[in-house]
Amino acid sequence: NKFRVASWSDLQNAFETESGKKLQTFFEQWLTYTGAPSVRIAKAVRTHSVSGYHVTVTLEQEGSSYSLRVPIAVHDEEDVKIKIFNMDKESQTFSFESRAKPIKVTLDPDFRLFRRLAPDESPPILRQIMVDHSTETILLSEKGDARDVSQELAGKLLHRTPKIASLADTGKVTSILVIGLQDQVNKWLDLNKLPPRPLNMRRDGTAYAWAIRQDGVTFVVVSAKDAPSLQSLVRPLPHYGRQSYIVFDGAKAIERGTWPARVQGITLD
Repeated sequence: NKFRVASWSDLQNAFETESGKKLQTFFEQWLTYTGAPSVRIAKAVRTHSVSGYHVTVTLEQEGSSYSLRVPIAVHDEEDVKIKIFNMDKESQTFSFESRAKPIKVTLDPDFRLFRRLAPDESPPILRQIMVDHSTETILLSEKGDARDVSQELAGKLLHRTPKIASLADTGKVTSILVIGLQDQVNKWLDLNKLPPRPLNMRRDGTAYAWAIRQDGVTFVVVSAKDAPSLQSLVRPLPHYGRQSYIVFDGAKAIERGTWPARVQGITLD
């Protein structure tokens, strides 16, 4: 078809001729299905067998039945091996033997499969509170300049009037913005049993912002040394929505990045 217009069916016919394989399913799903497959490990079980260990892994697709080659990493105490499972149903169970004792299985560890990531797999970023209109805001400074600047900063970050709340009011909320001075933030994190301030937020800088996810809730925490340091964030911070964390010296971002993605897996008991 050089110098001519080729249709998808022309391309399919050419590929089938060269490969000797029927590719109707491949072309149909990637050209006509909407969205992307959503795959998860529903169950994994390890038992003893004559050759060592027998492992069964149940995979599920949520609301679809794509034909997929799903990579599964099998971890033992010394090595990691990749197995490919051919999946074409909404739920399928696969099994294999292993001489070494498998201790964990993980789904698509290198993120090579085109799929929709599970919420816990994608790293939390600041933008999540911006686009979630259910986001509620907790201001740790109760009065004075720090309180006024915190409320101004929340409005700039969310591009709307913030919904001010206490943690007790946020039972079904999926996104929470927390703004305060450093000591206030440290005490609040400890009181609510949330992860402490990240290590790279304990060195240089006058203010910090970072995202964490716990129990299905995304928290964005903004912490500053004093009210002027908070004020310095009002203009620049809303432009860093794609970051998981930012360290500021005044209004200048001196460190930023995204947290590593989390691989979906099950530990074998």
